[in-house]
This record gives sequence, structure tokens and C-alpha cells, in this order.
Amino acid sequence: MKTGTDPDLDLIQSQLAEITATSEDGDHLVLLDQVDIIRLSGEVVPAQQASGYLGLGEWEGSHPCSTDPTCVLWTHVTTVADPMSETELDKLVNRASRPTLATLYKNARSKGLVPASPQGYF
Repeated sequence: MKTGTDPDLDLIQSQLAEITATSEDGDHLVLLDQVDIIRLSGEVVPAQQASGYLGLGEWEGSHPCSTDPTCVLWTHVTTVADPMSETELDKLVNRASRPTLATLYKNARSKGLVPASPQGYF
């Protein structure tokens, strides 16, 4: 998962946390509504592209999930055009230990982006 001082990072994470949920089978992170992500620059990007950016740190190179078109789980929507070396595969596996939806939700809630609900959301 991308880290650092990118001003879009928190904004994208909070937007994705608000519009996604884990699929019933637990294999995908699906969009609750077909919406796009807005960057600080005002540019509107597809949720899949924003998710790919969080995982790879690049705005290009993402494609829809092959089994669920509403999935925005970055490991399902990104691709690397060139064959990967073993070291690159190891790096990709390490990146796959990304925060869960619950972690994204907690981060958004701690920043006041998601209000606390006494009834809960689930």
C-alpha cells in the first residue's frame, strides 16, 4: 500500500472506505454504488484506478477485476505488463498485506470523516 506525504492518499482512502464493502464471500472489495473518486486537484478518476494507485503508487496500469467488475481490491485490479522476477513477486506479496476495510474505516472515523453511530453499521 502506498505510503508517504501524498496529499491525495488520505482523501482517496476515505472515499474508498465510504463507497466499498467486503463481498459476501470475502474475496472482493466491492463498490456499494458506481461512483468515481475525486482527487485534490479536482480530477475525477475511476475507483479501480484510485485503488490501483494506493497499491502501486502509479496512476496508470490498473484494469478491472477479472471475476467481479465492481471489485476495487487493488490486488484484483492491477496488473504488471512485464513478467515479474522472483524479487518483484516477493514485493507484491508483501504489499498484499494491506489494511483491511475495517482498518480504513477506523482511520476515517478517527479523522472525523465517518460519524460514529450508536446503532452500528452492520
